[in-house]
Amino acid sequence: MRTTTIILAAALAFALSAPTAGAFTQDCMAQNERATTLRKHENSHHSKKKRRGRKKYVVTDFDVLYGGKKIEGASAMTFKVLGDGYAKDDFDVYYKGKKVGDATAMSFKTLGHGYAMDDFTVYYKGKKMAGASAMSFQVLEDGYAKDAFDTYYKGRKCGR
Repeated sequence: MRTTTIILAAALAFALSAPTAGAFTQDCMAQNERATTLRKHENSHHSKKKRRGRKKYVVTDFDVLYGGKKIEGASAMTFKVLGDGYAKDDFDVYYKGKKVGDATAMSFKTLGHGYAMDDFTVYYKGKKMAGASAMSFQVLEDGYAKDAFDTYYKGRKCGR
């Protein structure tokens, strides 16, 4: 909207000083093309926020892979991708292809924004959050979460 207003203002200023209607039309078209090119560039994959190569889980008939590497011990028959980098089979939980320590696969669930939990423990990006209470844990927004005792930001306890 702002770009359109600027183009119209420039076109009007040019129209008042331009000797012919043909020059006015050419200048408007050129400015419109520049604005369109800028918008395309802002939304393209070449903008400031580059997308990093995203690794993902792949399940074949017998193997489970993450980022092209086989996950040893993972069961392809029962493997489920949960999202946020988490996955599980009937026995183990994985974060970005690596086994998550003592996580209980049967009760494990993702909560969003990198947080996950089982019946006993809360995790942030695959790492155990010491002291977080799984019984009362809630994800808020923008990386924040809380339990009955503390508030957390991106997996770390906030100071009081």
